[in-house]
Amino acid sequence: KKKIRTRVIKKVKGDKQEVTKIETVEEDDKQPETTVTVEEIPFEEEHLEEIKELPEEVRVVETITEDGKPKKKKIRTRVIKKVKGDKQEVTKIETVEEDDKQPETTVTVEEIPVEEEQSEEIKELPEEVRVVETITEDGKPKKKKIRTRVIKKVKGDKQEVTKIETVEEDDKQPETTVTVEEIPVEEEQPEEIKELPEEVRVVETITEDGKPKKKKIRTRVIKKVKGDKQEVTKIETVEEDDKEPETTVTVEEIPVEEEQPEEIKELPEEVRVVESITEDGKPKKKKIRTRVIKKVKGDKQEVTKIETVEEDDKQPETTVTVEEIPVEEEQPEEIRELPEEVRVVETITEDGQPKKKKIRTRVIKKVKGDKQEVTKIETVEEDDKQPETTVTVEEIPVEEEQPEEIKELPEEVRVVETITEDGKPKKKK
Repeated sequence: KKKIRTRVIKKVKGDKQEVTKIETVEEDDKQPETTVTVEEIPFEEEHLEEIKELPEEVRVVETITEDGKPKKKKIRTRVIKKVKGDKQEVTKIETVEEDDKQPETTVTVEEIPVEEEQSEEIKELPEEVRVVETITEDGKPKKKKIRTRVIKKVKGDKQEVTKIETVEEDDKQPETTVTVEEIPVEEEQPEEIKELPEEVRVVETITEDGKPKKKKIRTRVIKKVKGDKQEVTKIETVEEDDKEPETTVTVEEIPVEEEQPEEIKELPEEVRVVESITEDGKPKKKKIRTRVIKKVKGDKQEVTKIETVEEDDKQPETTVTVEEIPVEEEQPEEIRELPEEVRVVETITEDGQPKKKKIRTRVIKKVKGDKQEVTKIETVEEDDKQPETTVTVEEIPVEEEQPEEIKELPEEVRVVETITEDGKPKKKK
């Protein structure tokens, strides 16, 4: 320890004053040492001295040592200001206290001009808590909680931003990090927080052993917009059967683009049924349901196609595909179904019995721009058999439509008369 004792004696006579300064320095294990200085200066009108001590500020920083034990450091700061005339002496006393150590004190003295006192504004933002849950290698869920506090001290055109971030993990001591940054004060811009509706997607697949398996994906997007920048936080949680949910948080800062309205368009569900005959002669149906959702924003569109296949004695199987493509000028779609065509073919079996086969054909044409999709549905119906349906889809260029000319010739009738073996006449028309 070093102790400094100072005595000042002033002798005033007329317009002069004699100032005697006696300074004694006392140190451990040393004799006190005294210095005397005498100075004669013109006498000035006495200025009143103002002493102002600011409230003590205490900061606690807690960290984890290499061996996993918590370690605390306490920092106490005292500031004393002595103002006389147009000058001020600022004394800063900072004491650092650590576990198992003697307190260490540093004293700094600075003389600076007195500036016009500016009010100090202290603003503490609401505590922000984020929880991230992951799965460890041994399949156990693990939670990490991140608490963030931000304190802003604004004085004049400068601000001191203190960020206190505490990470809490299972079976670990909390770990706190304190960062202090001094930055110019910018004109305060309002912060806009926008949370988009939660999006839930369900994907169902069949495992190797034939069991259905569901995966649910929940996505939340939070946008914080301030000035010309935005922070996009994406929280994606994947939920699977017999597994703990797994959450991923990604934060990205991007420039704010002019907001473009988002248009969501869901096309009508399309259902196709395909019926076939198995090897053992039984009819088998397959139903294919297709949903298409288009999200259009600016010159881009995201096309989500959800296709579900349903078969007899099987769990439905759903496939989701997402594709981002440029938006093309929308062309009207024309759907045209041709009249059903029915043909009957009659043959004689080996045992002399007549056998009928009826073939029904439907053709559906979807025309969009210079392309057309032709769907041909052909159903064959035979005596004592289940109908068998075949669906074929073909995409071909649209050709210029040519007029169809139908010409029916006059019916021609011929009658042939013969005599059978037993002498009876027999007519054939």
